[in-house]
Amino acid sequence: MKYFCKQNRFAHLAIVVTLCCFIFGACSNDDDDTDKNPPAPDKGTPTFSFSYSIGDAELLKYIDVTIISIDASGNQKTEKVSSFPWTQTSTTDNLPCTAGYRVKLSLKEGADLTKATYPISQVLNINNRYGVVKDNSELSGYNSTSSLALKDAATAKLILERHAQSDFFYTLNEDGKGGAATEIPLK
Repeated sequence: MKYFCKQNRFAHLAIVVTLCCFIFGACSNDDDDTDKNPPAPDKGTPTFSFSYSIGDAELLKYIDVTIISIDASGNQKTEKVSSFPWTQTSTTDNLPCTAGYRVKLSLKEGADLTKATYPISQVLNINNRYGVVKDNSELSGYNSTSSLALKDAATAKLILERHAQSDFFYTLNEDGKGGAATEIPLK
């Protein structure tokens, strides 16, 4: 009889273990209202913000300023500047991306540079920011301010020679980090 009880004890134990497996295995979360694909965390918005100023309307009497810009989506635009500062802000959903602008300065047709002095002292102000904006984060970038004194015809010509064409292009990589573009994407 002892042998028979021992066998029954093992049989009963096997039945109890099997039932426990089924009972506890069936206790899962079967809620149908749970989202099987939770939304991706906000990766931020690739953003470029540019500002260029080389003075005021007085300077525009002597110099034509043309800006060729490319926004974050790759759209190119050419515009003649009629007032300062010139600004552009653009965003995109795609990384990597490149945006920026080229400034072309030229002597205005018919501008009189024969005077001994000019009543113009200009400030060149460049403020270029770029980065991935997330949770109101700040954009990194480049800021430059310098003074240009248009004292005489020689100085005016020197300014035009030094600043006849300036490029400001920036790239944001796949990881959202950026810097100066290695290639200028103008068409």
